[in-house]
Amino acid sequence: MLRLAALFFAPLLLFAASINGDWTGIVQVNGVRTLVHVHLARRGADLVGQIGREGESSQVPIRHGRIEGSIVYFQASNDQTKTPMQFRLTLIGHRLEGDMTGQIEQGKITGQVRLTREGH
Repeated sequence: MLRLAALFFAPLLLFAASINGDWTGIVQVNGVRTLVHVHLARRGADLVGQIGREGESSQVPIRHGRIEGSIVYFQASNDQTKTPMQFRLTLIGHRLEGDMTGQIEQGKITGQVRLTREGH
């Protein structure tokens, strides 16, 4: 019975470990690409970390982070956002790909997100 449980939970533990670390890539909104850096860490059932523009020291905390299967969800906001940006990303090997939606002063925005784990 313990072997069966270990076989079932082993992939979940590998997934949890594989999300931890530093990720870099782009957020593209209306054809404009912004280079970003993301740090993610799994803490129990929660996903925590920071996100910000690549090369800038100011990063904002990730909030309400969670993982459901291979889908990663989190929110982040800064002084330019009217509502938190909602991220929905899929883990594919050493990549996270998906979309971001939210609202800024000019209205609703939607963007595509492509991140790669640093070192891969």
